[in-house]
Amino acid sequence: MNDAVNALERAVKLKPDSAGTWRMLAVAYKKRGRHYSTFDKRIINKDVIEAYHQALKIEPDDLDTWVALADACLWSPYEAQALEQALRLAQSATKTNKDDLRAWRKLMGICRRLSDRKFQGGEEGGWGPDKAEYYDEESAKWVPYKRGQFAAETVAACQGVLRLDPKDPEALCGLGQAYIDLQQWARPMK
Repeated sequence: MNDAVNALERAVKLKPDSAGTWRMLAVAYKKRGRHYSTFDKRIINKDVIEAYHQALKIEPDDLDTWVALADACLWSPYEAQALEQALRLAQSATKTNKDDLRAWRKLMGICRRLSDRKFQGGEEGGWGPDKAEYYDEESAKWVPYKRGQFAAETVAACQGVLRLDPKDPEALCGLGQAYIDLQQWARPMK
């Protein structure tokens, strides 16, 4: 895998305006990261994210790159607020193409994961162990989540999936959970 990464790093130096080459480099970094220790994965995942950002500078409307970047941020172990960044990126992807079911499902998954983590807490990467809070780097403080903080985003994402696939069970389940978080017990289905 190192040979592939080396070749692609040389390719982007020779032709830095090739979005496709930057995407291939991001994929190579990601695949190489699967074979490294946790510390090395943190460095490699940062490289994955930076390579996708370079591709988006060249082709800012490429939906596949937005979704891949959101996915990379979602699993980023080096960034305390990676899920929030993934949420923003996935929202951008669904704005770019409102009829892409894959982008809506990615957004829904991120929203649901944010909702789950805010109540379960406890994981490396800036989340307080056994706490429903996250570490805000700007204020350098632990900030508590509020119940339903991401519920509105979850509702919108689930509705986006259901607009394209009305019988998606995961979207229906996510929508129900979001309504519970919002304490909207009698909310009618559209």
